Amino acid sequence: LVIKSLAKARKLYAIVILTDKWWVKLVTSIYYNLRFLIQRNPFRVFVHPTEAVETLITNNGFRNIFSKVKGTWQISVYDRT
Repeated sequence: LVIKSLAKARKLYAIVILTDKWWVKLVTSIYYNLRFLIQRNPFRVFVHPTEAVETLITNNGFRNIFSKVKGTWQISVYDRT
């Protein structure tokens, strides 16, 4: 999704993702994914490695101009270099 959305971004790109912390992964796996499994809901929540997502973005010509962690979420804004 990041690659496809980057292709459409002209000047700015913003992303909000779950922080890549061990406890966020644990809570996500137990609370959300186990619940979805029990409910037979095929939807799953993923916690992607923050560094890998940022590398994808910066390798596509963007640089980080704002980053903030708020609770379990990481908010980042990039502009095209």
